[in-house]
Parts: sequence; structure tokens; C-alpha cells
Amino acid sequence: MRTTETPEITRNCEAGTLPEDGIRIFVDAASRAREQCAGIAVILIDAAGQRLLDMFQPIDYRDSVAAELAAIEAALDLAEQFQIQGCTIYCDCKFAVDRVNGTGWGHDLATEQSRARIQARLERSPLIRVCYLHRDYNRDADWLAKLGAKGLRYWGNPENTWRVAPPAGQRTC
Repeated sequence: MRTTETPEITRNCEAGTLPEDGIRIFVDAASRAREQCAGIAVILIDAAGQRLLDMFQPIDYRDSVAAELAAIEAALDLAEQFQIQGCTIYCDCKFAVDRVNGTGWGHDLATEQSRARIQARLERSPLIRVCYLHRDYNRDADWLAKLGAKGLRYWGNPENTWRVAPPAGQRTC
């Protein structure tokens, strides 16, 4: 199943409905300990299911949870930049989503600082929420995050992503 085929019910979001504008943001991170590199990806999709933006980039190396939190922060940056009042951010790292939503246990100081920044931003934007999504439904963002971990960077129209990234049949990660 591709990113644009979001299941109707996701864990941590069963009780809610999508905000009026129905914008969905899919995030993922890839962390490669051996090479000491990491990357994040953000995919912005409108209420009609149209993919509006692909973004992936390398980030300073960090463990997988901290990288996932960095991806959530990048999604919040995009929401702020495009003045999105309400949306659902989907992340396939249950631990990161639980931390952002106030459950689960602490990780380390950097992760806790990132979590605190995200929670403060979510408190200022009550129509934005972060939900868990099983990784099988987040494959596009996963692929883009791996490209970011390889040092590739892209921000723009999804139709042009193939110019930066190898076609699906030639994925190298």
C-alpha cells in the first residue's frame, strides 16, 4: 500500500476525525549507525489525496528515535511555513509518537528536549496532531528518508522527485 492510501483508522487516532482541511503529512527518518548518518523525509498530501510536496534531507547523525522526532519537527516547520491550521502528522515510530503524546518513558536529554519543543508547538496549534501509522503504510516516506541518510537533499514537487531519486525498481537502500 502506498502513502496516499491511508487507512481510515490508525492507532492513537481512532477517536478523532481529520481536521476540516484534511491535510496529511507523512514523516519518516532513517538512521545508519555504521556510517554515522541520518536522514528525514516529509510528504505533504491535501484532502483530495493529491501529493503536494516531497522533502528529504540529511541531518546530523542521531539515533532512530531522535531522528524520527526531527522528522516530526520538520513537518511542524512545513505546517507553519504554509500556514496550515489543522492536519494530521503520521509517523511510523510508535515510541516517538507515544513520547510526543505524553505517554511512554524518557529516552535521553536530547530526545526529551525535542519532545518538549514538539509538545509546546502542538499546544499552540490544537488542530495539529501526531498519530502512529504502521510502517507498511509509510513506504514512500521511508524510501525518501533513506535517500536523505545517503546525503541526498530535495524539497519540491513530487513529480520531480524521480530526477533526484532512483526509480522504485532501482532502490539501493
